[in-house]
Amino acid sequence: MRLTHFSDYGLRVLMYLASRPGEHVASADMARHFNVSWNHLLKVVRRLSELGFVEAKRGPHGGVKLMPTGLDVTVGEIVRNLEPQGELVECFNEETNSCPLVQGCRLAPLLDRANSAFLGVLDEVRVRDLVPTTELADSTPPTARR
Repeated sequence: MRLTHFSDYGLRVLMYLASRPGEHVASADMARHFNVSWNHLLKVVRRLSELGFVEAKRGPHGGVKLMPTGLDVTVGEIVRNLEPQGELVECFNEETNSCPLVQGCRLAPLLDRANSAFLGVLDEVRVRDLVPTTELADSTPPTARR
């Protein structure tokens, strides 16, 4: 399983904000800290705000702040909300499936179980469990690897 950059940044934002309780952080500062595009980070923050995980305010006293409920959300719930809602493989969608092996296929159920197990493990962890140490939150990010 591979997460999109969108989900990765969403998780990073929540962890970063969790390490700064009650503090409004400028999204531009987070973008610099994570060495990512500010425009892309704004889209992530907007989605997290729509989901009620963060509060985003504009203006000189604005920024992004973790909502109290953001600490209790599970990583699985975050991933389900930030990842595209597509099928893991083509054959999961009966309308678009063109695989000639669909009858009696044993791979699709295996992949479905694996995906469910993956999300099940993520459901066991809440954002509060991921709060980084101050050293991690304040550290200079490594050069982006892409």
